[in-house]
Amino acid sequence: MSARRVLIVTSHFPPARSAGTHRVLRLANHLQTHGWATSVLTLAPAHYGHSIHVDEALSARAHADLTIVRTRTWRGATRLIQWRNGWRTRIGRSARAQPASNGARPSPRRDGTWAAWRRQAAIALFGFPDDEVGWLVPALNEGIRLVRRQAIDTVLTSAPPFTCHLIGHALRSLCDVRWLADFRDPWSRTPGGRPGSARAHQWLETRVIARADAVALNTPELHREFSQWYGPEMSRKFHVVANGFDADLLEPYARMRPAAAPPLVLTHAGNLYGARNPLPLLEGLAACIREGRIPADGIRLALVGKIASAFDVGAAIARLGLTGVVTVTPPVPHDTSLRLMSASHVLVVIQPDTALQVPVKLYEYVGLRRPILALADPGAAARIVRDGGFGVVVSPTDVDGIASALTQLYRSHETLVPASLVNERVAEYDARYQSGLLAEILSSLDAVGAPTSPHGAATRSLES
Repeated sequence: MSARRVLIVTSHFPPARSAGTHRVLRLANHLQTHGWATSVLTLAPAHYGHSIHVDEALSARAHADLTIVRTRTWRGATRLIQWRNGWRTRIGRSARAQPASNGARPSPRRDGTWAAWRRQAAIALFGFPDDEVGWLVPALNEGIRLVRRQAIDTVLTSAPPFTCHLIGHALRSLCDVRWLADFRDPWSRTPGGRPGSARAHQWLETRVIARADAVALNTPELHREFSQWYGPEMSRKFHVVANGFDADLLEPYARMRPAAAPPLVLTHAGNLYGARNPLPLLEGLAACIREGRIPADGIRLALVGKIASAFDVGAAIARLGLTGVVTVTPPVPHDTSLRLMSASHVLVVIQPDTALQVPVKLYEYVGLRRPILALADPGAAARIVRDGGFGVVVSPTDVDGIASALTQLYRSHETLVPASLVNERVAEYDARYQSGLLAEILSSLDAVGAPTSPHGAATRSLES
């Protein structure tokens, strides 16, 4: 029997260096081994947004049998978004500078002025549902051609950006294909909201959920949230397909052993911004050294990635006396990041305020089989580390708890890596296993697109 064909629609694919790239690349590569001939429709590098960085080494990891089609986008939409954002900033500054006659500050969102209406219109028209809305028409045109030319059976769209799901919705409506919508993040009910009307985002999400033949969600927590929102009938099409790691890629790094003698080396790989505040970690580390629990030459912390200027990490390192103990390295290629992590005794993740999501690097930490220090609030990331026996979980703001965890890790660091190498739970997050679950879901779609299992093999296996 000839292989069935699936078209993956994603704006995150090599050489784009982003968290979404790694999930989609792993699934695309391994679906090939499960009887699915795979094509990928993605953006041409020349049309990447300003926030997307390029790592050419990632392109070499794509399976030789993948068909990769790259298209242009209309970046005029992005320029309008940037103009709109600048406009909003200027209006906000003006409003703050000019208090109302009664002493209260006016609310530009609620006044009836022509300027306020124009601003709301700009939010609605440009950058909705996201910055990649300019890709909708070029991707749809090329997607229709690919479906017809390659006799595609199934379309898989991975988001964010959620424009990808709008492309999938259109292909499902216009072509004789099944459609699986892959949610790597929440959409309409995400913390902090998204540009535009919350009601409009919810309307679009509901349309996607109703039209898709199956929906993949990347944590059990996200699966439960969607199920509670949409109810038992709709949740029949929901499945969990977790992020994971590429065992073939990571195994050589996992076998490397860092030095058994001090210093204890900890590494945080990834960007620090928003609520991902490294200052409590630095304060806990400084307390350990100041109180004599760990000698200054007995521990090293490497922060690898972009750090928001608001944290002023350089000043904090100097203030806390951590010069020579903490190093800060700007973003590096993925291979370099893996080498730095493999030379570490402990890998650090900072994940507050995101109960439904897990950073991709956490799965790489698991695959590298290094102990994990998770500074995380209760939620998906904390559950994986705690239930899997992969390391220690501490509140991201608990300086005393962080200091205690660092002290314990230092005292036992000679045995940390050898002990972590034998964890049998690691295999659950191997991309080969997760892609097998995805292949089962795709194969379960019958002629009308309904999953044959009421809750999906992936959900049962991860929540049992």
